[in-house]
Amino acid sequence: MLKIQIIPEQCIACGICAALFPNNFDYTDDGIVRLVQTSANELLVEGPPNLPESQKKCPTHAIRISSYKSQ
Repeated sequence: MLKIQIIPEQCIACGICAALFPNNFDYTDDGIVRLVQTSANELLVEGPPNLPESQKKCPTHAIRISSYKSQ
């Protein structure tokens, strides 16, 4: 399980995350990154194993992805 966190105020709408993972990331009408599945800025997903690539490629570090283990 992966925990995705976005920091909208750091987003410059470069489009890398949405291009790589359109099932997880989209943009608001204002051009700010958002998670497709929720209006929250945080989400737990069983996402693809290469999803952390979006964090690595984000030029402004607006995406944070970490492993999450339920207790």
